[in-house]
Amino acid sequence: MDGGPETRGNTPLSTRRFTLPRLRQTRNSGRHLQQRTRRTTDSARTYRTGIAALTAVLALTAGTATAVGPLTGGAGENSSTPAAESAPSTDPTAGSQPSAGTTASTATDATEVAATTALQRAEHVITESTSVSRKQQKKIAAQADEVTEILTSRSDEAASRSAERTPLPAPALRGEDTAEEPPADDAPATAEPSASSAPAETEPSGTEAEPEPEAEPSAEPEAAAGDAEAAEAEAALTAATEELTVLLEDAESTVEVDAAPPTPAEILANQKAKADEAAAELAKQAGSVAAYENGQIPTAAMCELSFAPGETLRCDAGAQLERLDRAYKAKFGSHLSITDSYRSYASQVATKAAKGYLAAVPGHSNHGWGVAVDLGDGVESFGTAQYDWLRENAPAFGWDNPGWARADGRKPEAWHWEYTPLD
Repeated sequence: MDGGPETRGNTPLSTRRFTLPRLRQTRNSGRHLQQRTRRTTDSARTYRTGIAALTAVLALTAGTATAVGPLTGGAGENSSTPAAESAPSTDPTAGSQPSAGTTASTATDATEVAATTALQRAEHVITESTSVSRKQQKKIAAQADEVTEILTSRSDEAASRSAERTPLPAPALRGEDTAEEPPADDAPATAEPSASSAPAETEPSGTEAEPEPEAEPSAEPEAAAGDAEAAEAEAALTAATEELTVLLEDAESTVEVDAAPPTPAEILANQKAKADEAAAELAKQAGSVAAYENGQIPTAAMCELSFAPGETLRCDAGAQLERLDRAYKAKFGSHLSITDSYRSYASQVATKAAKGYLAAVPGHSNHGWGVAVDLGDGVESFGTAQYDWLRENAPAFGWDNPGWARADGRKPEAWHWEYTPLD
């Protein structure tokens, strides 16, 4: 039995000996041992949400290029059939041609893509190209700044127009009930209609009053002004992008290729040609020191060698030795080593005392005329590459190891070289 007292046999049990305390569940048993699962966000769902948000932003940005026009054909907010469907076009090609707004949007996108591409090329040319001059880099940077400024101003104007323009209210459908709400079923039937819903006195009974459409503000002037500004900005962006592209093409087509350095043989041939061309003029200087005694030539009448400071020679001999040194350095990587050049009379006396028969009689040495040198760094020995190269090529410059100083000469001196003007 439900709801009756407990019985044992036929005797009811009216009291209990003890009452168990009521248990209160204060915490879920073992709950602290259970591993909690963190709620994670579905990455694909987040990605799709981000894409949807990005699409909405792009749609809002694209919408700034056109104004929101009034709804026509009786299509209101609650209409389930668009006006385009309710009034099909009679033109058979209308469905395949893009609208003017779509064409303008496509042209704008293409212009911005071209500008962005040109800016990327400009950044590459300025930061990574090594064949573009600094002058060209400055021109490209200035034009890139202009393109960037136009793009920024276009974005700001689009955002401004999007904030200023608001959609126009849709007109109510003919016959649509504009009253707030019908009266409740239990309202008295004799309730007087409100003043706003009362029919006009002049209208016949049984006809419903039609609300007069309110005058809608025209968006044509504003849209025309916006379109003119957009067209002007697009034209400016196109012109700036084209100018930047021309600068980039000029810079990328100007490739400065360094010519390969001349070979030692080419340098030798070039210096020989110059020595031959200068021979006639230098021959006139052969008598420039004839007025002086051997070893008595003043420093002002001599020429110092550029590659051997402190060493001087007669100027024509020094000029040809300079050319020979250029060819020698191209071949061996170092200048001619000059150990002795012009010797004054006192220096000749000291040399004679030190070297004995190897030195000329003071006042008769070619060193005293400024037309002889002593060389080192390999040239002082017969059979070296330096000596053999000089023996082959130095005569073309007027310099040679004289016969008496050669290996088979009466007084071999591989280091001693003398100058004779070229014919």
